[in-house]
Amino acid sequence: MPLKLRVLGLRPRQRKLFEKLIQRDHHFGGVSLIATGQMGSGKTTLLQKLAWGIWNIYPEEVIIWRGMFSCQWTNFLELKMPVRLIYIGPEPIAVNPYTGDPVFLAELAELKPCSDINEVLGALGPDRVNVVYLWAPDPVSFTKSWLDLFEALVSRPHGWVSIFFDELEDLAPSSSVGELWAQVERAARIIKEFRKRLISFYAASQVYSDVDYRVFRKFQWQAYLRGARVPRGSRLWQKAVDALKTGWLWLVGGGEYTTYPFAPVPLGPPVLITNYK
Repeated sequence: MPLKLRVLGLRPRQRKLFEKLIQRDHHFGGVSLIATGQMGSGKTTLLQKLAWGIWNIYPEEVIIWRGMFSCQWTNFLELKMPVRLIYIGPEPIAVNPYTGDPVFLAELAELKPCSDINEVLGALGPDRVNVVYLWAPDPVSFTKSWLDLFEALVSRPHGWVSIFFDELEDLAPSSSVGELWAQVERAARIIKEFRKRLISFYAASQVYSDVDYRVFRKFQWQAYLRGARVPRGSRLWQKAVDALKTGWLWLVGGGEYTTYPFAPVPLGPPVLITNYK
């Protein structure tokens, strides 16, 4: 992989970061990372850059990106990465957030409506970024829908898969009670299985404590960006994180505590999905 990384034009320290976070080894299994930091610190940028690296280096790998109302996936278009919008529910309605003018998604990406999780699995492909929207009327249904997809991936044969999930607290909130608490417990069990099923999981949240501890502790790597809060008991000093500049992170995991830079990504057209949370 080091030779492949050189063709991406990354600087030496950026290449070392990628070597750790997108390594593919059948004996080691999938990689898991959670990035935390204040709004605008670059969490989504980091995830997008990792997805770009995977798409370039491992063309056979399936990339799944969580679809959100703010369509960060349009940046992939500027990186020359084709996008397929896969959705269960109504057809996504999009507007320009600055003008309110309608946006015709079919001009930006391939649209693939699905009726159930099985159809979603069939629509996933390695030659594009698979942006998945799962319509849900409440938090319990939202978590359950995504876990149904995760569980289907875990239980069926497949090659390497990478899942990118921004705002992980939507899936596994720390304040869960009742049925949602039970679903978050299910999430922790499924995520634990990702590594040996060759599934890499890259997630982000503004504050680590917003994510249920049962899920947070399943991550092999933690990336702390500007404004992040360090968990109590960590060997990483809060002062070290407070000194970070935008575009830098502390990477913690496997006994490592190291700073790394990561590059920005070009911005795609502004799009807002109005009928999906």
